[in-house]
Amino acid sequence: KYRDVPDGIVAYYNALSNHVVMYEQSKLTEVAPELAFKQAVSTIAHEGVHQILHNIGVQQRLSRWPIWFSEGLAEYFAPTELDRRVRWKGVGLVNDLRLYELSEFYKSHGNRSTSGQLIRRAVDTPTLDSLGYATSWAIVHYLARHERDKFNSCLQEASRLGPLEGLPDGSLFGKNVSRDHAQFEDELIAHLQSLPYVNPVLNQTHYLMMIQNDKREIVITSSPKELKKQIEKHAGKHRYQVQAFPDRFQAELFGQAWLRAK
Repeated sequence: KYRDVPDGIVAYYNALSNHVVMYEQSKLTEVAPELAFKQAVSTIAHEGVHQILHNIGVQQRLSRWPIWFSEGLAEYFAPTELDRRVRWKGVGLVNDLRLYELSEFYKSHGNRSTSGQLIRRAVDTPTLDSLGYATSWAIVHYLARHERDKFNSCLQEASRLGPLEGLPDGSLFGKNVSRDHAQFEDELIAHLQSLPYVNPVLNQTHYLMMIQNDKREIVITSSPKELKKQIEKHAGKHRYQVQAFPDRFQAELFGQAWLRAK
């Protein structure tokens, strides 16, 4: 009745039936339940945007928008607040989950540009992985914030597409942005670095396990599954205590103080 989806997908919008289909649980729930919940809320908002855009006629039903613009626009409209609350933030505000993913990507590449390859992989392809979704959000956010005329041109051109009509891969971006991918990526990086955001990984409950054996040691994790594993490992062998903190910073601060104490 419902289509199979990759692990980690919590919802999708079916344009034909006009339903948003939600799945109860993902594998992320087992290792990071708070982050999984935040991701689920964000995804539901994202799929709801797809449904609204179809229902009000911005995207004609069954039209084939370039995927970077379709998904980037949904991410642009659906950011959620990810500090101690989880709720919709508002159109065009920072999408913390997507900015986190891009930040981690660039950190792993020495904070250097990919010479436009990241942009090209997003705008010249019919499919997207998670990084592609994040890149698409960033492109749409940049255009809407700094080049509104080009954003509007992309939206108007996409909105004219009728049922089963589409555009060649890369043509919407190439026609409306009108500069090479490398230059655009440099501008995009500067834009991303200027945005404030709440780190969704660090800002979730972290468990501090303080273990007393020949010497003191600590374990910090956001995963109840990992915590249970550590408790089973040390139970009956060492003295330990567990304390929960609202974020990793506070857990580390308390843990380091405990290690220094006699």
